[in-house]
Amino acid sequence: MSEIKCPECGTVFTVDESDHLSIVRQVRDAEFAQEIDARLALERDAHEQQRLAREAASALELQKGRSGKGRADRRAYRTHRGACAGGGGPDAHPPA
Repeated sequence: MSEIKCPECGTVFTVDESDHLSIVRQVRDAEFAQEIDARLALERDAHEQQRLAREAASALELQKGRSGKGRADRRAYRTHRGACAGGGGPDAHPPA
């Protein structure tokens, strides 16, 4: 026989071995479930942070790609315009 004191009211109960083991198992299972839930929540948060970081990196790469292409196009236009303005000779506008 084991004695268990209620944490709420302080009453002491006498329980046999099987009841005691059942109570211990219930407490252990409840604590285990809480720990699993907490770990799952942490993993979900970490996964969400990784997803957001990947999206931000993709958006940044896309933005870099767009701005780089625009600069190359402007550079080619200025080069062409300069060739046309300076006379450029017969190679300024190759035949179509």
